[in-house]
Formats: sequence, C-alpha cells, structure tokens
Amino acid sequence: MLSEKKTIRLRSIYFPFYAFICFNWKAFLPMLPINLAVTALLLFLTLHFSKASDVKGTLKKTVLPSFLYGLLADLCGVVFRFLPLLLEKLTRALGWIGISDYLGKYWSDVVLFNIYMNHQERSLTWIALSIVLSGFLVFVFNYHFALKKGIPDGKLRKRCSIILAVVTAPYSFSNPFM
Repeated sequence: MLSEKKTIRLRSIYFPFYAFICFNWKAFLPMLPINLAVTALLLFLTLHFSKASDVKGTLKKTVLPSFLYGLLADLCGVVFRFLPLLLEKLTRALGWIGISDYLGKYWSDVVLFNIYMNHQERSLTWIALSIVLSGFLVFVFNYHFALKKGIPDGKLRKRCSIILAVVTAPYSFSNPFM
C-alpha cells in the first residue's frame, strides 16, 4: 500500500500589510506589538542621539500617539491603493457604466493583479504614490499631532517625524499577492 504525499506550496511568505487588514485581521494583530516596538525604538534612538532632555518622559508621551497615527496613515495609504477599484464599484452602483467600464478596464486591474505581470508602469507608479502618501501622512500626523505635546522643540519634532516617515512607510505595498 502506497502512502499519498500531500504537497504544500507556499505562495507568498511575506504578505503585504494591507492584506492582513483586508483579509484576516486575526493574522494582523501579532504585527501590532512589533510595529509599536519599532516606533518606540526609532523615537528613542532619535531622541537619544539628538541629546534631548528627559528621553523617558518624552517617550511615555509620544510613543502611543505616534503608533496610532502611523496606523491611520497606513490605512489612508490602503484606501488610496484601492481607490481605482473603489471608484469602479461606486460608479457601477450609481449607474455610470461608461466610467466604471473604463476604470475596470484600465485601472482596477492595477490593484488586483500582480504588479510585475500586468500594466507595470501604472501599477508601480500607483504603488509608489501610495507609499509616498502614507509616508507623508506619517510625517504630517506626527509633526502636527502625535509629537506636538511631548516634543515642543520644532526642530527635534521635525527630525523625529522625518525619521518615522522614512523608516515606517509601508514598503510592503510593493509586495504583490501571489
């Protein structure tokens, strides 16, 4: 009697950030403490090397708001990333068939298919714009809201915001679904 072997294929080991939110929020939850730790580490290193006074007190005031605003910025990037698909569905629901057909034919596939296979220029441009938008929003949210009370010095707040924006931008948007 021969035993049957089942073959298991891993399609994509590194799954994009927005996929966890959209498809399996339970798988997304373990990433939150890691994201919080990275935010805390970046703020600590920036404050430490900038020779800020009361680093510990500043961290207590700024880590959680910075983390939450970072998630909000990533969520805005996710919405932008799927904007062509959302607009196609909205225009179809409103009965604007010509517009929805155009969006479906030329833009919705930009977010639905592997970016390295179809319409590479549009896909890569759209993804780069969504990463830049999220990074920019990380900067704006941190500079104007999350770090304002904890870091009154504008130069130091700007430095922390820029470092957080560059390092924590959602680069995983460029990883295609497999």
